Amino acid sequence: RIADGTLDVNVSVRDAIRSVNGFIFDDGDLTIKATGTIADDESKGIKVEGDESSAGAGLGYIVINGGTIDITSVSKAITASWDLDDDAATSETTDDPDSDVIINNGVITITTTGESYETATASCSPEGIEGKDQVVINSGYLTINTDDDCINAGNSITINGGYIYARSESNDSIDSNGTLTINGGIIVAIGSDAPESGFDCDNNTFSITGGTLIGLGGASSTPTASATTQNTIVISGDYSSSNEALAIVSSDYKCVFAYVPTESADTIVLSAPGIEDSTTYSLLSGSTISADEIFYDLYIDNLEYENGSTLATFTTSSTVTTIGTTTPGPN
Repeated sequence: RIADGTLDVNVSVRDAIRSVNGFIFDDGDLTIKATGTIADDESKGIKVEGDESSAGAGLGYIVINGGTIDITSVSKAITASWDLDDDAATSETTDDPDSDVIINNGVITITTTGESYETATASCSPEGIEGKDQVVINSGYLTINTDDDCINAGNSITINGGYIYARSESNDSIDSNGTLTINGGIIVAIGSDAPESGFDCDNNTFSITGGTLIGLGGASSTPTASATTQNTIVISGDYSSSNEALAIVSSDYKCVFAYVPTESADTIVLSAPGIEDSTTYSLLSGSTISADEIFYDLYIDNLEYENGSTLATFTTSSTVTTIGTTTPGPN
């Protein structure tokens, strides 16, 4: 447990920080450079291994409450690790580790430098934040650049707040093998080409109840309409970015969402509190946008626009509305 102070951890083999029971970061400045490239043992930043124990030792969690963390690692940057197939010593589940990553606050910057690979005997998965059970983000300022998934969880990802920029070079940005729940926050999630995506939770429940967010990629999980209470738009069709702003504007000229894509996407998922029920909107490209705040080209609060060409017009008849921006080609 780190309560305060300045720590620089540099390793050229294996992992920078490793624990079995858990890792808690309350405050301070932690800088990690984990540069080891030994095949199948590439360096990780912070790893909690997790371990079954009848004495209760194997809690297996990571909690970040504040401070500043800057990690550059070849493999995973932050991982609460647990493999049921390899690590389970008993058939009981009550002694399994709580392989969770919980972020309550803090400024976290992550860069993974390795390339993803998997063979019959070795693998490297340079993810940003991984919880083998769940990842919960309550607040904080996160900047994540990876080759593999930026944020990954075995059972659930829940985002309640914070600022999150997550860009994956070759995989999904935010990827849950179970459910994905977004209740708040400012989120820019950029995945790679198809079949990778900005948001991925397979066919499990994907709910959006708050926040201002955009996910871009070659594909995307579709938000679950029955679990989504904030109006969400899915743009389906090749959108070739030319650094021109995308804006959503109502028929009475109110701008409710704006973002400037810096790269192409086949699928875009976006949501914002200002998108209203049963309202007709136009999707514009090339507008000039202003706002009180800009987070990685996502415009926030008091949006204003000028000009722009219309890509599509749609009406929010459901909490999840899908529109196309291109004319379908021949079958």
